[in-house]
Amino acid sequence: MHTDALGKDIVVNDYVAFPQANRLMIGKVAKLSNKMIIIEAVIKKRVNRRTGDYIETYRKYPKDSVVVDKDAGLTMYVIRNS
Repeated sequence: MHTDALGKDIVVNDYVAFPQANRLMIGKVAKLSNKMIIIEAVIKKRVNRRTGDYIETYRKYPKDSVVVDKDAGLTMYVIRNS
């Protein structure tokens, strides 16, 4: 079982906030591997410089993400890391 930066469990189809190249992105967990989570970005605006394809998935460690839900978890993460 994977846990996020605030200690909440991460499961498939959860929405998470994660850092990527100086930005805070929102994505949906597509798959859980042994050490990392595979996230599909909600907004697919980033383009690969070599191929020109849109980048849709990211691999992140679970501790680098925060599960987005109705409580103040996302707000506390932004406050702690700003």
